Parts: sequence; C-alpha cells; structure tokens
Amino acid sequence: MKAFPPYHLLPVIAAAIMHCSPVLHADLVVNQDLGTLVAGTVNLSHNTNLGANNSDLYSSFGSHVYGNEIVLEFTIKTRLILNLTSVTLTGDHDFFLLDNLSTATNDAGLRFATGTLGEIWLDFPPETESFGLLEPGTYYISADSYDEVAADFSVDLSLVEPAPLNILNATPLGRIAAVAAPFSIDTQGSMFDTELGVWDRDGKLIAANDDVDGDDDILQSRIDFTTLEKGSYYIGLGTFDTDYYPGFIIFTTDDDESGNYQFNYPGGTLSGTLASQEILLFSFEVGGSTPPGTRALAISNVSRGNDGNVSITFNSSLGEFYAVDISDDLVTWLELDDSVISAGTSTSYTHPAPDLAARTLFYRIRQP
Repeated sequence: MKAFPPYHLLPVIAAAIMHCSPVLHADLVVNQDLGTLVAGTVNLSHNTNLGANNSDLYSSFGSHVYGNEIVLEFTIKTRLILNLTSVTLTGDHDFFLLDNLSTATNDAGLRFATGTLGEIWLDFPPETESFGLLEPGTYYISADSYDEVAADFSVDLSLVEPAPLNILNATPLGRIAAVAAPFSIDTQGSMFDTELGVWDRDGKLIAANDDVDGDDDILQSRIDFTTLEKGSYYIGLGTFDTDYYPGFIIFTTDDDESGNYQFNYPGGTLSGTLASQEILLFSFEVGGSTPPGTRALAISNVSRGNDGNVSITFNSSLGEFYAVDISDDLVTWLELDDSVISAGTSTSYTHPAPDLAARTLFYRIRQP
C-alpha cells in the first residue's frame, strides 16, 4: 500500500476540526467522587476557576448564564435529608442538585443540565439551606459561579436521617367511614395554603394533596376516598411545601405559611392555628356500617351530562330534607334548593345548566 507523506493529511484534519468545534460540547465532568455517604457531615472546599464550563444553564428556559462549575458525585443507600451550609465564599456561588451529568442545547444555543433536581443560593456564611429528602441513589452537586469570576468556596454537606412522626401523638377522630364507603377530608375554610397526607397503620402513604383543583386556584386541600379497607389510618395536616413519604415521614421547608386552619371530615370539623413548618396528626378508623351522623353529609358523586346539567349524589337518611349550595370560590355560597327530600340511603339532585363561565364549581350538602 502506498504511504502518503504526513503533510497531505494535515489540511484535512484542520478543516474537520474547524467545521465541528461550534457544535461539540462535553457533558458535565465529575471533579470529585465522594463515594458512598451516610448520615454525617463532609466539608467541600474547591475553586470554581479550576473547573470546566460545560453547562451555561440549569434549565432549558434559564436566563442567567453561569461560568465554570465544580461537580461533586456521591451515593446514598438510605433515605436522607441533604443540607448545605456555607463556611467561606469568595464571589457568588450557586449550588445545583442533579441526578445525571447530561446536557442539552436550548433554542438560544446555550447548554443546560438536563438532570437538575433543585438549587440553593448561599450568600452570607454561615447560612444553611436544604435540598430536601433524597431517595437512595447516585447524585451530583454542581457548584457554579453566578458572576462567572467566583473562585474559592467551602461548604459543609450534611446528611440527616429523617425522623418519623410519632403516631402516638395523633388526635383520634374515631370511626368515620364504613368499609369501601365514599367520603372526603378537606381543609376548605382554612385561611392559608395547606397540604394533606394519609398513611395506613403500617406507614404506607396512600394519598396526598396540595391544592383542591391541582392548578393553584384553590390553595386548600381535599382527598376523596372510595375503597378504604377496614383498619386504622393517619392524616398529616401541614402548610405549603410539605412533602409526605412512606413510614410517617414528612419534610417541610416553607417558613411563611401559617394561620387559622379548618379540617373537615365525615361527622365533624376541627379548627385552630397552625404554625409554619408545623404538622398536625390525626387518626381515624374505617369499619362496619356507616357511622351515625355521616350518611347525610357525604357527597358520593358529582357528574355533568351531555345536556350540561350537573347531578349531585349524596348519602342520606330516609325522610330527611336537605339543602344544596353552590360556590365558585369556596367563600361565597348560593343556595340552590333547601327542600330536597331524601329518596332513601342515597339521593340525587340535578342542577340544570349551571354557569359554564365559571372555571370551577363547588357544591355542598347540608341539613337546613
């Protein structure tokens, strides 16, 4: 085979490099692997000027372009809370939690980290912020320079085992529903943003809710049940930004929400004051037939027909009269009918062609 002189190859290689360099980029690169961590504290001290600049943003729609980053890798084998505490900072650093090292390019041509789970700003040492509760797995922290010239940073990475709620402190509500009977619990009437979580007696998380309509229009919470088995259950009532986990574990960080709460359940209502980051715990029983006093108050189904009419079905007692109210904000209620007579253990009421301009409608049943 004929050998070509080296100078024949050089122009071709140079042309290829010049053509490809604008579109090639590396994914994030780990600067330090911390290995497998357990509960405790590890100090991290680095200089971002010594890192690469493989990520401009930490979301596809971010507006601020970051500079060089230092990437730290670690693995946990159990569920742990991750906190960062600033010790010393030179410049302005932000810290991002990731579950992978991949990057992509947005429409503006900027690279962003696709695995971003959360972010923390630490400005004035000593300051502590939390990434929250992490499940077992491998994670990455990218320490990036907000001002693109930041240098040294020293932070303490702390992992804390979450403490479960003490179910012995739960306020008992008694038996509130029969097996497989539909019922609801809610915080409508509370004066702040609430969140609810429900566990069974073994700590399995069976339901959680932040906002009634799921779209931040109504900040109170509601959980509907249809098929609960016989047994004991536990309800957690918290403020905004409370996360519920199996094993009676919660994590809450918001320190602004607090106020007067109203907790509604079949057969009763509790009210009081809830402080920020406080959790109230209640217990209830399911079993037997429908408890006295709950049948007349439980709406079992709400549906809209093709003709626009809304049908409300509720549990009732034979011979009783009921009233039906409607609201579009859970504050102002309009009475639709105060003389709906029971048809037996289940009664239906039809609201003909309600105001379709309202985004959300709420109904309630009461005895006049």
